[in-house]
Amino acid sequence: MTKLVMESTDCLLCGSSNREEAETLHWKGEDLIYAICRECGLKYMSRRPTAAWYAQFYRDEFWQESRLQKRSYDPGSTTKSTMAWQEDGLSSDELEKRVTRSRKRQIWRAQRIWRITEKFFELGPESTVLEIGAGWGKFLELVMKETGCRAAAVEPSEMARQYMSETLGVSLAARSFEEIGGLDDFKGKTDLVVCSHVLENTIDPIDNLRNIRNLLSQQGIVYIDTCNLYYNNAINPYHPYVFCPETLRSILLAAGLEPVYMEHEGHPARVSRISDIQKAKYLAVVARKGPSKKMIDRPEMVVSMAQEKGKILMSRGRKLHALKKIVKRLFPFAAR
Repeated sequence: MTKLVMESTDCLLCGSSNREEAETLHWKGEDLIYAICRECGLKYMSRRPTAAWYAQFYRDEFWQESRLQKRSYDPGSTTKSTMAWQEDGLSSDELEKRVTRSRKRQIWRAQRIWRITEKFFELGPESTVLEIGAGWGKFLELVMKETGCRAAAVEPSEMARQYMSETLGVSLAARSFEEIGGLDDFKGKTDLVVCSHVLENTIDPIDNLRNIRNLLSQQGIVYIDTCNLYYNNAINPYHPYVFCPETLRSILLAAGLEPVYMEHEGHPARVSRISDIQKAKYLAVVARKGPSKKMIDRPEMVVSMAQEKGKILMSRGRKLHALKKIVKRLFPFAAR
């Protein structure tokens, strides 16, 4: 187990040190501290591992770790807590089972990405698609089959890189998000960049998004999905950031990207079905090149707004689940 190398930091989005501490994770012998910026609302680790440490972890250890303790968190709660995040190394059989489950999840995710992104472009054999944090490459496999495009991956894990190269025939462009600034062959020529559950794992998402902007062709788009703070407070040692719609939009604009589509943006009151609550745990965004500008939505929203939205969501969720039980009792055949 690699010893953590830690650092402290202020808000990336607005530079403020004015923050309210939220949760603390105890991991590998260190405390990782989450805070919410009082000036712009960004939720981030104010005490975290360094970028160099994370790079080594994703390359050498990530797929060998097992998240044993899973927990739910009520976003309506104001309790600050300390949680121990325990992980153990896996046996070869256990690791293979986890890898198999991971590939199955990525197939579902690939279908979701394709459903959203295909509305915004027409890809063909001359098109270039780059996925950052491609994992097992299931989206690239799908998009190559559908369009015949050129597909390339950025992925740190040796295990995943070998699978993509040998099994799928995917080109390996780089190992980390931070290396994409040096992909000269892709600059101005990439029609689609995909970052699925990657942006929240990076130390400097604004700089990384600027590098993505440089890769995009004139009509190119970037697809991003990430956990949605209002519906899924996804704190874990791999997430230096947890975004809500407002802060994600501000991050994109600061990097010179203009959002043209955002799924599950807005207030939980719009969530009317149980299935919607599950989907609303994640934000999905499509963005194009735009002017770089600083736009921070309603600085006063920070803590209180996140807490109030969480309370509304949890209340609606409880009511919907209760209604489902009543319907099942009254109409057992219809509820199946």
